[in-house]
Amino acid sequence: MLLRSLLFMPGDQPKILKKSEEVNADAVIFDLEDAVSLANKDKARELVAEKVSNLSETAESSHKEYFVRVNSLATGELKKDIQVVASKALTGIMVPKIETLSEVQKINEVLTKIKAEKELTEEIGLILLFESAQGIWQAPSILAKAEGVLAAALGGEDLSLDLNATRTKKGQELFYSRSRLVMAASAQKIPALDTVFADFKDNEGLAQDAKLANQLGFAGKLAIHPGQLKTINKAFTPPEEELEFARKVVAAYQQSEEKDRAVFEVQGNMVDAPVVARAKKLLEDYENINK
Repeated sequence: MLLRSLLFMPGDQPKILKKSEEVNADAVIFDLEDAVSLANKDKARELVAEKVSNLSETAESSHKEYFVRVNSLATGELKKDIQVVASKALTGIMVPKIETLSEVQKINEVLTKIKAEKELTEEIGLILLFESAQGIWQAPSILAKAEGVLAAALGGEDLSLDLNATRTKKGQELFYSRSRLVMAASAQKIPALDTVFADFKDNEGLAQDAKLANQLGFAGKLAIHPGQLKTINKAFTPPEEELEFARKVVAAYQQSEEKDRAVFEVQGNMVDAPVVARAKKLLEDYENINK
């Protein structure tokens, strides 16, 4: 599953929802939470339910993954959200403000019950959104035991508030949290997704932020505006010079196997098994992008 760019779309805006098939995102997240006022929750549920009910014919042809961000368990709205939007066309549900394993277990119980009621046999996974100090601190133990998790995502705005940290474009205040979440997700072989970059008019700042996220090990990044997608996709697509080097590494490795050598040189770089493995993965990832 390719998740370089994931675009939030407010669930109470029909004109915006209508464009979900057109945007150049790997995934679309119909939002019932932060992007929707309390007064518009019911309207958003109705609009998103109608949208996902019509996705069956378009989801496969658009080559996108579709998610719904529901309201947190603590709000009392989560069950109602899932009851309305659960559909065979959905890849999964994004659940915000995760802090404990018991929350994930309760959410899975709700999802399982609703799927049975609606006779849905398709898998509907979870993206867990970690947005607090408690959530980030508990992420390793939660992800180690939680079931049905497709990805772990970072909510930098709420997290900064909880930490009483100053939110900056360079993101130094999130460095530890980012690294901890990537480590926790990687240990469970699931992708980590980086937080949004709030200034959607600053493409240069976004490019730097996305590049850092990629370097830290994130698989992709959340977006709040379609204008951010091209920059994010580029940041999480291997550049040609890296691909060319990877091809040379794999070719040299195949030759070295014939000579029984474990270590060899490519363009002045000493290459061993981890470098070969990284080169192969880079080429596989690029192939997935271009499917």
